[in-house]
Amino acid sequence: MKIGKRILCMLLAVIMTCSMGLAVNSMEAEAAAKKVSVAKYVRCGVGVENYTSTSVSMPGKDDNIKNIKVYEGKKTTKNLVVKQTYRGGGAYSSLATLTMYAKKKGTYKIKFDVYKSKTSKRSSHTITVCAKRNGGGVLKTVTIDNKKIYDADNHDPNPNTMAGGYYTTAKSGKVKFTLNEGYKITKIEIYASKNKKFKNGSKVTFERAKNTSDSTSWSKPMFGTNRFVIHYTDKKNGTTGMTAFWILRK
Repeated sequence: MKIGKRILCMLLAVIMTCSMGLAVNSMEAEAAAKKVSVAKYVRCGVGVENYTSTSVSMPGKDDNIKNIKVYEGKKTTKNLVVKQTYRGGGAYSSLATLTMYAKKKGTYKIKFDVYKSKTSKRSSHTITVCAKRNGGGVLKTVTIDNKKIYDADNHDPNPNTMAGGYYTTAKSGKVKFTLNEGYKITKIEIYASKNKKFKNGSKVTFERAKNTSDSTSWSKPMFGTNRFVIHYTDKKNGTTGMTAFWILRK
């Protein structure tokens, strides 16, 4: 009989422990759901035309952003212009957008508070912003046979360079891409008549224009198109993406 009572007590203790564990997990999940989600690091460009935006996801339907301040070092600054450009509320949560551009390159910090109501603050947040003259873009330079054909900080290093591409009469060349600080190339692909992977810095034969025709139409392109798609990882925030560059053969 005593053994039976002991077993019963042990079972009750196990059940209570499991229940407490479930309650703690539930509380932790609820607390996590009530956190504000915002990027810790953002890139932007210099000049109004190079603005960028970032989202702030807030757990309360009545949440609002207040007290936006911008710092350069320890002092407030007007060299980074920030404005809340959107706020939308749902049944249980809300979303805001901060849009920004820099007047000069540098590293800035945006600090702001999220309020549950007019007087009740939920949390405070900081976003580090890296502003560069080339718009905070991914692609830094492109070279063919060690000759620079594109430079993000010098938009016209070669008379044959256009926005996002380059004209050449060469049959082939060693093509190399470099990305801005904080980005890492994961793979590069070439899209031409035969799509294939490309090893950065290796030699490639540039596609020539090809004429096509049928019974009702014909096509005689002026250039052969070689589109390089560079896949990358942003090491600062772990995001991935891709950018493209064209080499057109005359």
